[in-house]
Amino acid sequence: ADQPEQKRTYQPVDYDTGVYTFQVGAFTDQRNAERFKEKLDQTYTNAHVVPYQDGELTFYRVRVGRTRSLSQAMEYEAYLAQNGFPQVITVAE
Repeated sequence: ADQPEQKRTYQPVDYDTGVYTFQVGAFTDQRNAERFKEKLDQTYTNAHVVPYQDGELTFYRVRVGRTRSLSQAMEYEAYLAQNGFPQVITVAE
């Protein structure tokens, strides 16, 4: 009997498409993170806070924006860096 053709079980990673957002701050005080998010809400889309536990502390990461294109993500990051957020980090969600 013939063996069925072996199918690939892995997917190549596609960095050009995905869901990207932008981290513009991180706080240990949740109230400060929420205040910062509310300020960003007035100018940017998708302002949100993401808690992150590093083992000892909880950091409240403040992120804005959302895009599905890597090239748009790079443009948005450059825009944020030039407009008051030099430490911006692009995050794939």
